[in-house]
Amino acid sequence: MKCSLALREGFERCLQEIDDELRASEIGGRHAVSLLVQRILLSVHRELGVSGGDEASLPPAIGPLWMRDTLLFIDEHYSKEIGLRELSKRASVSPAHFSRVFKQMTGMNVTGFIAAKRIVKAKELLVGTDQNVAQIAAACGFDSLPHFHRLFKRVAGGTPAAYRKSLSR
Repeated sequence: MKCSLALREGFERCLQEIDDELRASEIGGRHAVSLLVQRILLSVHRELGVSGGDEASLPPAIGPLWMRDTLLFIDEHYSKEIGLRELSKRASVSPAHFSRVFKQMTGMNVTGFIAAKRIVKAKELLVGTDQNVAQIAAACGFDSLPHFHRLFKRVAGGTPAAYRKSLSR
C-alpha cells in the first residue's frame, strides 16, 4: 500500500508515542494509547478522502475502490449489525480476501474496526449529550450494556461514566 509521506510520518510519530506510553506504564497510559490509535484511524480516514463533501472532490482512493466504499458504509451504518460476510458480499470479494486487505489497509480486523468506530461515537455522545449510558450504548449499536461497558473500559481505560465525568471537570 502506498500512502502519502505526511501520513507515513504521522504513523511513525503515533507509533513512537504508543511505544513510549506502553513503556512508561503511567496512569492513563491505556487511554493515551487509545487516543493515539484513534488519531491513526482519523488520519487514514482523511487520507482515504472520507468526508461529508462531494464525491467528485475526493482525493484518489488508496487501495481498492471497494475499501473506500466499505469505510463509508461502516461510517454510515456503524450502529447496525454488520460483519465480514455482509461487507465482503457488498465488495464482491471473498471474505478471506476482504479480511486480508482490510487488515492491511487499516491495521485492524473488521470486528475491531467497527468496535473502535462505535466507541469513538460513544465518546462523542458522552461528551456532547446528556443521554444516559444505556441510550448511548444502544445508539452506537451495542445490544448488551455489559458488553459495551467491557469494551469501553478496554479501549478507553475506564467506564463510560468515568470518561464523561473526567471530561466535564
